[in-house]
Amino acid sequence: MFNMPRIWIDYAEFAAQCLLPYQARNIYDRALKVLPVSQHAKIWQSYVQFALNLCLDEELTKDELALFRKFSFPILYRYARFEPKFINELIEHAF
Repeated sequence: MFNMPRIWIDYAEFAAQCLLPYQARNIYDRALKVLPVSQHAKIWQSYVQFALNLCLDEELTKDELALFRKFSFPILYRYARFEPKFINELIEHAF
């Protein structure tokens, strides 16, 4: 499992579908720690989509939205360090 990004992604997406965002974030973080850097792009694609979906959920209350923005922003900031082209999109979601 350690060298198979698809399994990590499926596991994290399953946790997210079960409404366990903190567990999903931990799974993505563990995947980034154990996978070689050459496979990080595959993980980041799913991880960023997960973070953006938390911020864009229309059914959230104002307090929940603020909480999830605080939750998602560090993920997006880390990705911007990995992929500098993402900085403009990060700025859009920050405000």
